[in-house]
Amino acid sequence: YRGVFLDEAGQEISKRNGWDRRTPVYVRFIPPGSADTVHYQFRIPDDAQGPLTLRARLNYRKHKQSYNRWAMGAEPAPEQP
Repeated sequence: YRGVFLDEAGQEISKRNGWDRRTPVYVRFIPPGSADTVHYQFRIPDDAQGPLTLRARLNYRKHKQSYNRWAMGAEPAPEQP
């Protein structure tokens, strides 16, 4: 779940430089108060025995990890117009 936007050069916007945004490539969000269904696929080994318990959790991250690294000073700042 995220939005991917490209700048004028066709590069992904990744550092909150929204003023450079030219076109969306992919946008998928879950609005407040809404829900979504996620489908998982897995294989059960032929030799599996006994009861099988599966757990899945979908976590929300507001920003991409690359942005978090940049915001915390681990990556150089984007060029300003």
